Amino acid sequence: RARRAARPPRQTPRAAQCLSHNSTATLPRSARLLRREQFAAVLAHGAAGVRRHFVVFAKPNGLHAARIGIVVGRRAAPRAVDRNRIKRMVREAFRRIRSRLGGVDVVVQLRRCPPRGSEPAARAELARLFAEIEARAAGG
Repeated sequence: RARRAARPPRQTPRAAQCLSHNSTATLPRSARLLRREQFAAVLAHGAAGVRRHFVVFAKPNGLHAARIGIVVGRRAAPRAVDRNRIKRMVREAFRRIRSRLGGVDVVVQLRRCPPRGSEPAARAELARLFAEIEARAAGG
């Protein structure tokens, strides 16, 4: 057999590095609704706001911090890429207002998928819905 030319040694995996060290950009586990019973309790409380793309449900939770649950079904957004994009958008909007909401559980449900180019309008819609919940929480 012919001898092959010497190859450089293989590279080994490197440790992952953070893209951002800003801890306020994360959504901790304590800020999420995790169990079916938690989602069901908030959904049973009734809709707090309905818009073109989203329905928001809210219920006081007796805690000092707001928690969120996101419902994005295949019927509303058939492509996984769109479902993940919507979830990222909702989490980002929630992170911005979370400290002002107080003790409330929020479930955001997608009604219809916003088209790819209309993300600013969808973000504005979410901001208005969260502002309504904030006003309710502050008022009583």
